[in-house]
Amino acid sequence: MLVRFEGKVDVMEGIIQHILHPTTTMLHLLTGSLVMYILIGQDDDVFKKRVKVMGYGAFVAISPDIPKLLGTLLGHSIWGIPVLALIVAFPGALMLNISYSKLWLSTVITILFAAILIDFMGNGAHIFYPFIQKGVSFEIIDEDIWMVGLLLLSLSIGLLYHKGRPLLIIGSLFIAVFLGVKAYSKWSLEQTLYNKYEDKNVVQLTTYPSTGEDFSWTYKVETNKETISGRKSLFN
Repeated sequence: MLVRFEGKVDVMEGIIQHILHPTTTMLHLLTGSLVMYILIGQDDDVFKKRVKVMGYGAFVAISPDIPKLLGTLLGHSIWGIPVLALIVAFPGALMLNISYSKLWLSTVITILFAAILIDFMGNGAHIFYPFIQKGVSFEIIDEDIWMVGLLLLSLSIGLLYHKGRPLLIIGSLFIAVFLGVKAYSKWSLEQTLYNKYEDKNVVQLTTYPSTGEDFSWTYKVETNKETISGRKSLFN
C-alpha cells in the first residue's frame, strides 16, 4: 500500500540521513551516472568525457536536495523538477559541450529516476509538494547492496570500454525486472494479508523490506483488537 507521511523540511536531518544510509546515497549517485550516460553518452566519447558525463549525472541525482538548504522540498516535487533542471543544466551544457535543451530534458529524466523514483521506493517522496504536504512511498528497497554492486560493475564497464552502453542498458533492465518482481511480491502479500484478516477490521497494513535482508518482507497488520507482525519470503 502507499504510505503517506508529513512533509517537514529539516536540513540537518537530511544530511544525517545521507551519512547514516551511505548505501542509499550511493544508489542515488550511481543511478544518476548510469541514466545520464545512457541518455547522452556516445560511443566515440573519450575517457575524460565519459567521466564528466557520469559525474554530472551523479550531481544531478542529489541536486533535488539543494533546495532543502533554503527550507523547501520543491526540488522533490513534479512542479519544481523542471525548474531545477533549467538551473542545473546550464553549467552542465557548458561543461559537456552539448545542446542545452537536450541536456535539460536528460536532466529532468535523470532526476525522476535517480532521485524521485528511488525515494518513492524507499523512504518516500514529496512529489505533489507544496499543494499536498504529505509524501508518499511504496517501500521495496532498503540498503540493497546487490544493486549498488551491479551499478558499479555496469558503470566500470561503461567507463573503461567506450562501446559499453548496451551492457549498461542490460544492467538497468535486470534491475528494473527485479524491482518489478519485488513490487508484485509486496502487492501480493498485502492482498493476502487483507483477505486473511478482513473479518478483524484492518486499520492499517504496513509491509517493507526486512532490515539487512534483500529477499524478505516484514509486515505489520493493525486491527481494532490486536497487532500482528511477521516476516515473509520474497519468493514464497
